[in-house]
Amino acid sequence: MKKIFICLCLCAMALFASAQNMGLKEITIPASVKVIYPDAFGGCGNLKRVIVQSETPPVAYGSSFNISYNDTSRDYKIILKVPDSSIDVYKDNFLQVL
Repeated sequence: MKKIFICLCLCAMALFASAQNMGLKEITIPASVKVIYPDAFGGCGNLKRVIVQSETPPVAYGSSFNISYNDTSRDYKIILKVPDSSIDVYKDNFLQVL
């Protein structure tokens, strides 16, 4: 599974929602998601792109995107795409979790 599109009615990403999915490269999080719980995407070491559709950043925990599970042997980078009008808000409130 390379991409995940989350149901528009979902309001939270549960613990380990897609954990250890090494095939996952991209995820689209709809505006309905208000919370991303710890390790929702833990261990998804090939995740490269996260698209968040909400203008207000969802609450996310420091380990929500713990894609490496503390593997320091690789340089993990994720591209975050958000609404243009919300870039500064995401910089202030969301980037620390990626």
